[in-house]
Amino acid sequence: MTSPGLDFDGAEVGYLELPQWREDQEILTRVRDCIAAERDRGQELASLGYEPCADAEKRVSPEALEQILAAGVEVHGIATEREVTNAITFNAPHVADAVQDRRVSRLRRALDRTIARKLQGVFASGQRVMVFNSGHFWYPPGSYMGWHTNSLHPGWRLYVTHAEEPGKSFFRYRPPGSDEIVTSVDREWDFRMFRISRQELLWHTVYSQTNRFSFGFIVRPWSLRAQLGAQLRRVRRRVGL
Repeated sequence: MTSPGLDFDGAEVGYLELPQWREDQEILTRVRDCIAAERDRGQELASLGYEPCADAEKRVSPEALEQILAAGVEVHGIATEREVTNAITFNAPHVADAVQDRRVSRLRRALDRTIARKLQGVFASGQRVMVFNSGHFWYPPGSYMGWHTNSLHPGWRLYVTHAEEPGKSFFRYRPPGSDEIVTSVDREWDFRMFRISRQELLWHTVYSQTNRFSFGFIVRPWSLRAQLGAQLRRVRRRVGL
C-alpha cells in the first residue's frame, strides 16, 4: 500500500509500505555502505556480544503476545526493556552494551540525511517533517525483537531493512483495535511505515534466521522547539554530556 500524501492527523492509514523506494539507488548505496561497515566491525559476531536464541520464534509468536496482554503489561521497547531483543545494537546512547563505531555512525548520518529529504515527499503538501534516528540493528540468524509498542515515543516510524536471504525473516504486528496478527515476510529490501500512538497501541515484533539489517526513523511534524531540542541533544552527545 502506498500513500503519496500521508496526513499526520489522518486516522485512515496506520501502516503502509513504500515499494518504489527499492529503486532509489542513493538510498540502497548508503544502506550498503552502512552494512559493509557493520560487517567490518563484527567479523566475529561473538566479539559484538551476540548469542543466538534457541526459542526466538516462540518469543515472537501470537501466543507470546497473548501472554503479555493477559498479564496486563506494556513493553515499550529496548530503551526501557533491554531484554526485549538479542539483536546487535549500534551507536545507541541509551543502550549500555550498544556497539560504538565512528565509521558506522558517520555512514548512518549520511543515510539519515538522504532519508529525511525523501520523507518530505511522503507527507501531504505543506507538512514539514522532522526525522530522528530510532534504532540501528543487525539481526543475525537466531535473533528477534520481542513484542513491544514504542508508545513512549509517538509519531510515524519508518524502518528500512535489508535481508541477506529473503523469506527467512519477518516483521509482525497487530493493528490497533484488532485481534488480527499480520506477518510481513521480508524481501531483500523493505521500507515499512507505521503509526505509533500512546492510546492506540500497535504491538509489533521481528524475527530473523538470516542476516537482517534494520535502520529506524521517527517522523514527526516540524516545530521550532523540537528542532532546537534535537540540536541541543546532538551537541551534548558530541561533547559527552
